[in-house]
Amino acid sequence: MSLLSINQLSSLTGHSREHVKRSLSDLPFTEGAKGAHLYDATRVLTLRLNAHGQLLATEQESRRSLNEAKKRVLELQEQSLRKERIPLSVVQRINSRVLDTVAHILKSRRGKVLDEHTMKDLFHELSAAGDGVDGFVNPPASMPPTKPKSKPRRKK
Repeated sequence: MSLLSINQLSSLTGHSREHVKRSLSDLPFTEGAKGAHLYDATRVLTLRLNAHGQLLATEQESRRSLNEAKKRVLELQEQSLRKERIPLSVVQRINSRVLDTVAHILKSRRGKVLDEHTMKDLFHELSAAGDGVDGFVNPPASMPPTKPKSKPRRKK
């Protein structure tokens, strides 16, 4: 049985000593000279590190992790097919259109007071941002109808 120290494992794997020590924290070790932790080489070599630096002790656990990742990918693909996920290019196009319109409204009102009418125009543009996006259904904008203010009637 060959024993390896954390320093030796660090130089072999290219990982820092801290990373190796954290990764092997669940493994039993033998106390070496000057308190060094010595790990069984065959046990360490059979372990695999996943992308998050956690130990996967068996091939079965590795396969389970791979199957879970594949399942997440399939779920994302199904959401895209059902059009529950809006593609990034569509979001960027809508964002650009809305920002251009808002900038145009603000530039046209430069030097003027930002009144209620201008604010309604801005909010209308923001609420109608998704209109015209192919294949995606947006709920109708919920803006309360406004009545024009009328002057109170004078009594005769």
